Amino acid sequence: MPQRNDEHGLLPDLEIADEREQEDAPCADEPGPEGPRRGFFLLPNTLTAAGLMLGFYSICMSFGAFISPKEGVDYFIRAAWAIFAAGIFDGLDGRVARLTRTTSSFGMQFDSLSDLVSFGLAPALLVYNFALRWGWGDARGTGLGWVIAFIFVVCGAMRLARFNVTTDKLPRGVFQGLAIPPAAGLVVFTVLLSTEMGWTTERGTATAYWPFMLLTLAASLLMVSKFYYPNFKTLAIHRRHPFGTFLFVVVLLTVTFAQPAITLFLAAVVYAFSAPVLYFTYVRKHGEYPYAKEPGEKTSVGTA
Repeated sequence: MPQRNDEHGLLPDLEIADEREQEDAPCADEPGPEGPRRGFFLLPNTLTAAGLMLGFYSICMSFGAFISPKEGVDYFIRAAWAIFAAGIFDGLDGRVARLTRTTSSFGMQFDSLSDLVSFGLAPALLVYNFALRWGWGDARGTGLGWVIAFIFVVCGAMRLARFNVTTDKLPRGVFQGLAIPPAAGLVVFTVLLSTEMGWTTERGTATAYWPFMLLTLAASLLMVSKFYYPNFKTLAIHRRHPFGTFLFVVVLLTVTFAQPAITLFLAAVVYAFSAPVLYFTYVRKHGEYPYAKEPGEKTSVGTA
């Protein structure tokens, strides 16, 4: 009988169920007749690695604006769009894993670590270099700016850890706390909006630091909050929908293409603050979230 762990191998044995909301497909890590399976699946983990690469590229661009910058290169814009592109790959890897029945516990761990870099560390460093480091006239980075950025990273890590251990206990169709990719989007699209509207200095940084400080703090607290957010991964996009839905999607894509910075910023703000607004205007009165109900179940107000 083979050993459970290969002391000289490159990868550990895989034993934990994946987070990627798998329903009917069996987990690829389930032990076979000869013990736990080894190795990892190429396609979904390659998509995860692509997202991680874009997060690392964003970090390089954030610091490249001050370390031997090249003339004509918009480092902060590149850093912001790299995080946005990482979000696309993050949305693809889990869906591809489910469709191809290649979910694995290695994929779960790899995806979480990739998310922490691409949507935790990268946006924190972006907003720090773009705005927070210039607060209170302290250009050396010894003021409050790095503290705010670090709080964002810590809350993002806590949000990922909580998701990994509690996702099976939540009602279907919801996330508890703002997910880390939308939280990163809230920060990133604010940077893009500032550059689009020309609210920057000669060196390309923000003209005011305090809006970014408040927004970064808000995103951090929303990530570790108990508010329920709708999970769009449960949308049945492969099924038939009314014509009005299709028309809405076409109009939304057109507007986004015409004004990407403004549209994405508004979408991020609406989604991020929709859960607390809904809680105080609806949930406290009716005792449940409208998008978190299951047949025969209610979502208790006490969980929000």
